[in-house]
Amino acid sequence: MTGEDDRASVTSTTSKKPGDINEETPEGVIRKVYEVTVKHFDLARIRDSYDCVYIYNDAKNENIHEIIVICRKEDCPSEMKPSGLHGYLGSYAYQDILYYFWDIYEWMSNMLQRMTNEGRMGFYLNLNSYIDDINTSENVKKLWKKLHEN
Repeated sequence: MTGEDDRASVTSTTSKKPGDINEETPEGVIRKVYEVTVKHFDLARIRDSYDCVYIYNDAKNENIHEIIVICRKEDCPSEMKPSGLHGYLGSYAYQDILYYFWDIYEWMSNMLQRMTNEGRMGFYLNLNSYIDDINTSENVKKLWKKLHEN
């Protein structure tokens, strides 16, 4: 995995990578690309994503044609083809790339349940460090605190 240490403000064009998080082989070959957001993933963002993937594919002689978008239901583009399911929200084809939209809450819950206890603890510690960072939004810090008051 790469990208997990990047700040939310790092763009794909700045970082020269096709997504927020990428699953890679030990040799660095990207196998899956993820965009993670709690902002609207509209056609402008899809075009930006497409441009980054196109540049990456061309520069690295790769063949990435699928992006997994982890977001809230309200962040999906209105043009998306709905799936009718809960976790998997739907898809949207833009030129030669297919975007798959997954509900961020369902996806996170599913991933956490699949982790070992040690993995969940490590994830939680890393998340706490990120949230405690001086550069993390105060809104995120307030929401994190609220989640732990219950």
